[in-house]
Amino acid sequence: MTLPRGAHTVALWLDRTPVRAAGEWLSALAVVGVLVLLRRGSAPCRAAVRRRRRWIPAGAAALGVVWLWLRLAPAARRPTAR
Repeated sequence: MTLPRGAHTVALWLDRTPVRAAGEWLSALAVVGVLVLLRRGSAPCRAAVRRRRRWIPAGAAALGVVWLWLRLAPAARRPTAR
């Protein structure tokens, strides 16, 4: 690529790529997997989960709110060339 002499502006931005989307889905599946493992754990683990069961839906709801916020938040505006 050849450019003429003079001042130039280079703009870079991070956009949502297929790899990034796949990473988001894998992270969500990992969270679900951890919740399933906590639910089906050994007897001592089940007893601990029963004691803290009310926090699991609250944690899942909090993760859902964060996920929704990240999905619905407006993307950063891309720089425009002058």
